[in-house]
Amino acid sequence: LLFGQLEGHILAERGRTYDLWGDWNCAIADYRRALSKLPPQAIKRDEPGWRLRLQVENWLNDLLFP
Repeated sequence: LLFGQLEGHILAERGRTYDLWGDWNCAIADYRRALSKLPPQAIKRDEPGWRLRLQVENWLNDLLFP
């Protein structure tokens, strides 16, 4: 995060780490931050970060709607 590169990817991975640790509030916050940095779903499939966005949305939905 310090260098401002791949911020969406870093936040997604940190969120997943919090999720696996059981710190769900921090995980939800990081997932939401990551989604704001990743490309929207309307972008074509070969766009970098498109697949990660889908994964983060699934992780977030698993926490919010168990």
